Amino acid sequence: MLHVFAGTDTIAVRKHAFLYIQEIAEGSSSSTISSDNFVPGMLKDAMGSHSLFGGRDVYVLDTPSSHEDFQIEFLDIVKELRQSEHEFILIEDALLAPAKKSLEKYADSFEYFVSDKKEAFNVFSLSDALVARDKKTLWVLLQKAKLNGLTEEAIVGTLWWQLKSMLLVVRTQSAAQAGMNSFVYDKTRRALRLYTVSDIEQLSHSLLTLYHRGHAGETEFDLGLEQWVLGL
Repeated sequence: MLHVFAGTDTIAVRKHAFLYIQEIAEGSSSSTISSDNFVPGMLKDAMGSHSLFGGRDVYVLDTPSSHEDFQIEFLDIVKELRQSEHEFILIEDALLAPAKKSLEKYADSFEYFVSDKKEAFNVFSLSDALVARDKKTLWVLLQKAKLNGLTEEAIVGTLWWQLKSMLLVVRTQSAAQAGMNSFVYDKTRRALRLYTVSDIEQLSHSLLTLYHRGHAGETEFDLGLEQWVLGL
């Protein structure tokens, strides 16, 4: 069985999820799977397991979207979870429309909580993750950017600006020579230890190619951008 608690009001999401867990977990084995303890194959093993105490087990799936492999495995078996003898409780943040529609279709119950207060998304967090070469964080931020209505063009523009800045820092000796803010210049220079010049040039070229191919309809822009991020 699959029960979903998700939405932008994360406090309400967790409150209702754990009230439900307390209600059904008595007399059952309960465990939480999150990005901290997930290993590939864990969800499939849980789905097909037999309870040591007889009856059903309760598994809390805490934000699969925060971990690339966790999310992929969850989406791969979401259709089958409803047929499992065990209880799977999904806790998630905001969902994109396709994911929301799919979960509403396959879940035994679906509750979505929307916050009255909408926090502005900081587009420059994308460039910070790129500089840090943290593809997992960048992938999560990419999802959040789309949930906040940023277009692929705006996202690519931010990433392209950061790559150009990195190349500029490589080719200059000071912030003044580069025409950049000294804080941004020094921060970018420190991050360059994670990249070679060849890396930056290749990423710039592939991002520009994706942009043009996406606009020409030769590739799916959204999917191509995710693949670019995961290729860091």
